[in-house]
Amino acid sequence: MSHIGIVIRTLREKQGLTRQDLAKNICTEKYVYLIEKGERTPSADILKSFNAVLRKNLFSYFEFLCCKNPVETHDIIMKMHTFTRNNNFKSLIEFNNKIRNYNDFRSPPWKYYIILNDFVEQILVKHEYKKVVSNIKSFLKTVPQKYMEDEYIIKIYILLSTCYQHNNKNDEAKILLDKAEEIVFRKNPQYFNDNVFISVLLNKMTFCHFTNDFDSAIKAGLKLMSLMDQMSTYQQSSFAYYYLAYAYYKKGCIEEALEWFEKCLYELLLHKDEIAAYYIKNYNGFKNMFQNQRIPEFLRQKFANKYKLIQW
Repeated sequence: MSHIGIVIRTLREKQGLTRQDLAKNICTEKYVYLIEKGERTPSADILKSFNAVLRKNLFSYFEFLCCKNPVETHDIIMKMHTFTRNNNFKSLIEFNNKIRNYNDFRSPPWKYYIILNDFVEQILVKHEYKKVVSNIKSFLKTVPQKYMEDEYIIKIYILLSTCYQHNNKNDEAKILLDKAEEIVFRKNPQYFNDNVFISVLLNKMTFCHFTNDFDSAIKAGLKLMSLMDQMSTYQQSSFAYYYLAYAYYKKGCIEEALEWFEKCLYELLLHKDEIAAYYIKNYNGFKNMFQNQRIPEFLRQKFANKYKLIQW
């Protein structure tokens, strides 16, 4: 097993820093040497000071200390999260194929990220909804119990739920989404990367839209917005705003619908996201809400210009 000293040395050398550079005003150069050898364990205060020098959050590397290459593995997982967060599945698949034979990704648990991304390709890129169901179910039978509540499994539950929805098996789809949500909130959303609880609740909302359960969609959406506020993260918030707007719109609550719809438009104006805008402007209800006279004309025009939206 690796130790935090290996991470510190790797990051220090990557930045061209000497031990003396890292130790300055924090500890002795010899103490850095002993930490990097694994003969001393730095205190939390020292790690925080090292964070400032290295411009990295060393605490985020602890779960990767079981890896042969903890820094490399950490950085690869973070890059995967970025591709997923941006719905950039093409780059995700290309990256997945590139790193699938790296040391730490040949065995559990990290190889499960490779398998997860293979399922993403089959479902979200190739749309093989029927074919992949048996593959996922067979895979889940091979996973040791100790890994069955980790983020890659939660995301696989969501993918399998998507397959069931496309195969008109809504009861099975709901069971999997409920299971994913139960795991996240039993363990605490802060235990996972932000995109895990966001993905769970956004998929819960889309399923509720699909089944016309708009009360549940609103409940999930408000729960998501509360968590985003608590954790100061707003990844994919344009989707959350829009899904709430659509649910309120379908319930006939026009004021609430347009309030969330405006937030969606402003978010996409502040943080340009071509992929999110493409999906949202093609989603049910967008045209009717966009044309509503209570949406300011300047806002409609700015959005139309930014995203090359043809006026209806």
